[in-house]
Amino acid sequence: MFISSIRYIIFLGCAAAFGVCGCLNSMESGNKPVRPASCNECHSFAASKFCDTTTMTYKGETMTRCSFCHLGSIKSDSTLNDSTNAQVYHDRMMPDNGGFLPITDKLHANGSIDLQFGKCTMCHECPPRNIRAHDLHVVQDLMQCYDCHVYSVKCSTDRHPDPSNPADTVDTLVQVLRSGMGGVMIPVANSRAHLNNRVDVAFRKRAEDSINLGDTFDKSLYLWDSFEKKSHNMNKGCACHTW
Repeated sequence: MFISSIRYIIFLGCAAAFGVCGCLNSMESGNKPVRPASCNECHSFAASKFCDTTTMTYKGETMTRCSFCHLGSIKSDSTLNDSTNAQVYHDRMMPDNGGFLPITDKLHANGSIDLQFGKCTMCHECPPRNIRAHDLHVVQDLMQCYDCHVYSVKCSTDRHPDPSNPADTVDTLVQVLRSGMGGVMIPVANSRAHLNNRVDVAFRKRAEDSINLGDTFDKSLYLWDSFEKKSHNMNKGCACHTW
């Protein structure tokens, strides 16, 4: 009985400790704040060498920007900059013991690292500037990210009648968007290809033809030559460039 009581007391102590640090899902929902120890309780802060640890200070408050890459894991907020009359986005902060901490959101303790960009401009401009192809295709031709980087952003499949043969169906890839900071719709990143430190050129048309043609698809079509800076299509009329 004495040992059981000790175990029960230890259990209550652990539960209380986890509740305080916000590691339980129940503490990650709603607007319930976490305690100061929580940012280093389950992982170091910042959690990865890739994290941007810069902060901004406005009206006496220090604000982090974790939600720029982990929206849904960290609550986002904004503050009106009086000098520019514009909203400045940052994490929703909680003052505690003379400091400030970001408030976690419902995805923070779900057992996975959720990369959900709140803004596309944390690591680069959108679209990345000083790249002539982006100025031409994105700004001028209004092409979307997945047209040339289909594996770097998430896509869904839309099946519809084939325009050339209505009795048959074809699959079309559709870029997945979600609401970011300020209500702006931004692409949902495919973290495996998006954060591999490479610029992966993979054409949507090639992915769609591969899906629809299966084993009969000519794998030499629509390939990007990073050395020649052009795409190969065996002179069959690629939608972008040929030799």
